[in-house]
Amino acid sequence: MNNSYHETILDNGLKIKIISKPTITKQSAKIIVNCGSNQLNKFCPGVAHFLEHVKFASKTGDWFDDFSNNGADANAYTNYNETAYYFNCGENFLKNLKNLITMVTTFDATSETVEKEMQIITQEILMYDQIPEWRLNNIILSNVSSNGYGIDIAGKVSDIEKIDIQMLEDIFNQYYVINNMTLLIVTNIDYKLVIDEVEKLTNHLQRKPLDNNFIQETNNINREMEVVEDNDIHNKITSCIYKCNYPNDIIKNHIALKIFIKSSFTKINKAYIDKVRNNDINETFTTELFITKDLCCLWFEIYKECEDIVNILKDLYNLSEENFDIAKKQELGQLLRLESYPEKFLDFIYFLDQFNINFSQYLEIANGINYEEYKTLINEILKNCRHSTVIMK
Repeated sequence: MNNSYHETILDNGLKIKIISKPTITKQSAKIIVNCGSNQLNKFCPGVAHFLEHVKFASKTGDWFDDFSNNGADANAYTNYNETAYYFNCGENFLKNLKNLITMVTTFDATSETVEKEMQIITQEILMYDQIPEWRLNNIILSNVSSNGYGIDIAGKVSDIEKIDIQMLEDIFNQYYVINNMTLLIVTNIDYKLVIDEVEKLTNHLQRKPLDNNFIQETNNINREMEVVEDNDIHNKITSCIYKCNYPNDIIKNHIALKIFIKSSFTKINKAYIDKVRNNDINETFTTELFITKDLCCLWFEIYKECEDIVNILKDLYNLSEENFDIAKKQELGQLLRLESYPEKFLDFIYFLDQFNINFSQYLEIANGINYEEYKTLINEILKNCRHSTVIMK
């Protein structure tokens, strides 16, 4: 692993992952809170995203102003299983780091803040509701998930109207605890000095018991085929998800699927080129590996009506040794290049943390997978996976 990378866990449970090199010019820090919409929908759909918004309220007004005054761009995002707050800067890194830690670990919102953000988020929801692709994603995830992946992260307008200051503060006190957070840092300052500074800024924060009620997705799906009539859509869209949950060898299966995508659904596969020439698929065809700690899906999408998408995909399966060798080399090359992009590298390290594995171990597994093992893994996944297709037109 890159010798500029360091990690530690403070006595209070905060995980720190840091890349420190004198040549770095773009410095950044990100705090990831290990809870997102799936964990908080039981209180109210949309509340995780709402809390992210109000966290930028400070006693003096707005944390965005404080970051800006110190030359930093700050932002945040909420997804299904995490909420993250981050900044990028060239200078004043330690000042901005102090602001980030203070912002995330304190609750300064007021009823006025909640009312203001209610209006802003309502407009966000109404805007996204006008995007057919957004609605399509929620529909197809609802078809394959029992853990809430089809519930809009921002919620519905009728949901967020139930949110008040007390609900937000109660959730903050329960989930925004220091041992439920990970701090990712890219800096040109010596890592020991940075860790010492973080310890000073967080030594008053105590560990608390965590709500670790984790439910693994089953391999069931709710609907195989759905056709949605949508008056707002300009181009017909077909979306297809293969639900590929597997209880064992998660990382090895993950690597095998990444190789399979390159081997079958890119231009290294002759059948893929033929399908494009015959207009069975077109340049809008995309393939994504959607993976979290409890859900793994192969997600295919194309801007055309395609009722036989599953058969087209089967025609593209390529488990040849030749394509395996090419795709595996491409995958290993991408992994090795990842260390040249510090922020992406740290995000990937955080992802691997969920599976109790580090980057060196992941690289070793990827390098060690052989053709026969790969073929066995993919055949087993394809035999057991379930699929759902949604056509929006």
